[in-house]
Amino acid sequence: MLIGTAENLPQMQIADTVVEEKPQVEDKIELPHGLVNLGNTCYANAAVQMLYSVPEVCAALEM
Repeated sequence: MLIGTAENLPQMQIADTVVEEKPQVEDKIELPHGLVNLGNTCYANAAVQMLYSVPEVCAALEM
């Protein structure tokens, strides 16, 4: 079809829509380990997060 022709506009085919159910969300939210940022504590928070990633440090703190 060209612009300006006398033909009718083609109609778009609309398929039946299917609504899928959302999966159930767990109540527990996994938050990263660290401190609440209070000004310049971001540097201390980075150090805490780095130390938490070392298995030996975690094992020593779990006594």
